[in-house]
Amino acid sequence: MHHSGQQPLRELQPAVQQYSAGRSEQYMFRIGMMSLTNDAAVTVAAAGTDQSQCATSTFTLAGNTALVGTGAWSIVSGAGSITDAASPTSTVTGVTAGQTTVLRWTITNGACSSQDDVSLVNYVAVTVPDAGVDQAQCATSTFTLAGNTAVTGTGPGLLQVAQDLLQMLHHPQQPLLELQPELHLYSAGLSPMEAVQAMMKCH
Repeated sequence: MHHSGQQPLRELQPAVQQYSAGRSEQYMFRIGMMSLTNDAAVTVAAAGTDQSQCATSTFTLAGNTALVGTGAWSIVSGAGSITDAASPTSTVTGVTAGQTTVLRWTITNGACSSQDDVSLVNYVAVTVPDAGVDQAQCATSTFTLAGNTAVTGTGPGLLQVAQDLLQMLHHPQQPLLELQPELHLYSAGLSPMEAVQAMMKCH
């Protein structure tokens, strides 16, 4: 085997001559090289708190800034489009109503990485409440309400809300169904039916 002391290591190709059965075969050898890198630990990823909105398909993310490493958003499940995957506070559009979209904030630096997920919920808009028309009766304490059915969402129980409010303000001991026609919510200036309608608007 012959080699030159001035030849670069990776270019050394020593030849070994082997004679067998009257034939010459040449075997080539290379010297391999490797590098070892100890990457710095990345900033621990934080994707922010879960978010929920009503009939709104656009969300603003709240990931943390990567002090060490590079951050990137990705969609784990659900529909949506990330405006700027490299921005920790990017917007997300197209989140389907009635579904949940899960996104992942991943910070990487070489072989080091950290990730955290956040859920975005876009609730379907509720049915617009309609408490029905005003009612008036003569010396009759029982009324039948006519609120509309909630196609989307649930109601807290219109009659129960009005009764609880009346009991709390005026007659703590009064049975629930004994609504007196002359009773008014003096503190708010509302009649029982107006109070029911007001409560419906809040729900």
